[in-house]
Formats: sequence, C-alpha cells, structure tokens
Amino acid sequence: QQWQQLLLYDILAENEDGLWVHTKFGYSVPRRNGKNEIAAMRELYGLQRGENILHTAHRTTTSHAAWERLCSLLDKAKIEYRSIRASGRESIRLKSGEGRIEFRTRSSKGGLGEGFDLLIIDDLGTETATAVTLSHFFTCLNERLLRQKSVIISTNLSLEDCRNRYQDRIFSRIASNFEFCKLTGPDIRMCKKVSAVSGPVR
Repeated sequence: QQWQQLLLYDILAENEDGLWVHTKFGYSVPRRNGKNEIAAMRELYGLQRGENILHTAHRTTTSHAAWERLCSLLDKAKIEYRSIRASGRESIRLKSGEGRIEFRTRSSKGGLGEGFDLLIIDDLGTETATAVTLSHFFTCLNERLLRQKSVIISTNLSLEDCRNRYQDRIFSRIASNFEFCKLTGPDIRMCKKVSAVSGPVR
C-alpha cells in the first residue's frame, strides 16, 4: 500500500554521509492494517546490509509470527538463509553475508538489544504494565538512547495513550527522541467482527 511505501521511505532515509536520518522511529497503526509488514521489510533490508537485528515482542506467539513472516518473505525473494526455530528465541541468518536477526520475547532476562545494530519493539502496549515490566522497558530504552543505537517501535497506542500508560521518564524519552508517525483508519479486526454479525461495514 502507498502509506507503507511512504513510511518505509522515511525509515530508510539516509543523509549525504550515508547515515540514518532517523535512528529512532515510532509508528502507530490501527489493528490489522499492516504495521507488521513494515517491520518485516525493514528487517529484510537490514539482513541484506549485514546488520545484527533484535526483534522483541511481549507474547511468544507474536514473536513467532514475526519469524514466520520474515521466513516467508525470504522464501518469496529466493534468498538463502539458515533458521533456528525455538519457542520465543527464533533466529535467521543469511547464508551469504553477516546479516542475522533474533526474535525474543521481552523479559527481564532478554530483549535489551545489547550488541545489536537495530532493536525492533513490536506491539508496544500489549504487555501488562507492572513495576517489573516498566523498569525493564525503561532500562531497554535508555540503554539504546545512551548508545545512540537504532530503535523502531510499533504500537496501536496513540501518544496520549503512551502518556497515560507509562511513567514520565519513559514517555519523555519516547516523545523527545523518536520520529513518530500516526496512521489512522478502521480497526480491521473489529470491522470483520461487526460484518459477520450485521453485514459489511461501510
């Protein structure tokens, strides 16, 4: 879709020195509108550039689905790769080049993104906001910012939702350090549910 092409254009933008224009990027998209494909295309691009990438999700099923999505893209593009399938810790490495990506669930024991060129925080806001998860997320975010490492956040939350859900020290880092893109539209999952009960939504 055109909005996905435009969003990827901004995410992949480089300056005259070949450096990223946006090292921190966040985007908010209604459910089931294609936000996961954006992350997958950025990951495919990064693998071919030899990047080390960490993709984190709160749920094991979400992390696994992201791994399957990227494997499918690589298969369609006829790009050879090696893949390891393990619950919550899948990985992909290209057979040629140094590109690799790991898929993990966010926990206090992993998902900080240390040693990775790019950290993708998938579906921010689906985790239970406890003192432990908030502390872990702050440490993760702060570590990346201090090291000036690339981060991409995908979420269904608006900035106002983020302000209400997260501590001030977390929200201030998101609001002041990230390029934020909000895309509006219907919740496709809800539209399908309503359509099944009362007919197509117009």
